Amino acid sequence: MTATLPLRTCADNDVEERLSIAFFNNVRDVTPGPQQNIEWEQLVKRLRKRDIREAKDGPLFSLVAMRPGSTRGIAGVTALSGAVLDLDEVPDLAAVQASIAGFEYVLYTTHSHGEKGSRCRLVLPFKRPIAPNEWAAVWVALNELLGGVLDPNASDIARISYLPSCPKSREHLATFNHNRGAWVDPEALLRTSPSVTGDASNVIRLDTYKWNYKSNAAAVGGIRLSPDDSQGASKGSRNDALTRLLGRWFGQGLSSEEALAKAREWNTLNRPPLPDEEVLRTHASIARKHESSMSSSVSPIQPSEVVVLASRRHTVSWGTANAVKPLFSLEAARIDRLI
Repeated sequence: MTATLPLRTCADNDVEERLSIAFFNNVRDVTPGPQQNIEWEQLVKRLRKRDIREAKDGPLFSLVAMRPGSTRGIAGVTALSGAVLDLDEVPDLAAVQASIAGFEYVLYTTHSHGEKGSRCRLVLPFKRPIAPNEWAAVWVALNELLGGVLDPNASDIARISYLPSCPKSREHLATFNHNRGAWVDPEALLRTSPSVTGDASNVIRLDTYKWNYKSNAAAVGGIRLSPDDSQGASKGSRNDALTRLLGRWFGQGLSSEEALAKAREWNTLNRPPLPDEEVLRTHASIARKHESSMSSSVSPIQPSEVVVLASRRHTVSWGTANAVKPLFSLEAARIDRLI
């Protein structure tokens, strides 16, 4: 079921008309410029301007307020004033736009658009800033609203996005669209109860958070949680489960030896168990991905659990959970297709 939200225009008296934003000079820059609070129309004007350059790297932004003196990363974010969402390889972009036709947004193509297929960014201003511990619930509701097209690997709080650019050779492919309408109301998003669609073909994976919506600990809006390491997997799903479990264990801080021991122990529960050499190959592949991610990481990823409580005014609590954000694409790391 697609979420439906009430329309609120930026003319409403209780709408925050200025957005907190942080700018960075390039992808290696970990220290933002001075904190800015700009009018939405100013941001629209800046996003309308497209830099023509051959190199992808350049100025980036994030719709967040940051603690004074903090560097880029989750720990420095105090609030989010809007959402900047990745729409990459969306099969029906027109359908996505139709789902938010009544809302205020900017949609623009990125530097890689046309070279690696369709690459777009969707920028939505919030009716009020949200706290970091509300973002996960808001992200899931937005994904439901958009038809489940968002990538969980691009859902972190401190994510930064390039300002529009493109090379001269693909300038004719670049597009920009400013849609007038409602500012997204976070309260309405937090009240939204997505339907559970665990058997749907477009189930998304979000190992970043362990969810409990109205005491429903199974799944929300098609989210499939990380495999249960106390249960084995059947033939045809063993490699996928092992890949995801290893990613989770490495993300939790286990050493390579500890992760391998757990993988072998878990494998004994499978029906039938994988050959040990296959467990070793999968472990080695995930370990390499993990080491590469850690060496290029800007800031440590914080484990998190979100519990959305049903009440007249919904509250969100932020605690510690076993499930943590994958440090790389587990799907891309699968090796069962190669052996």
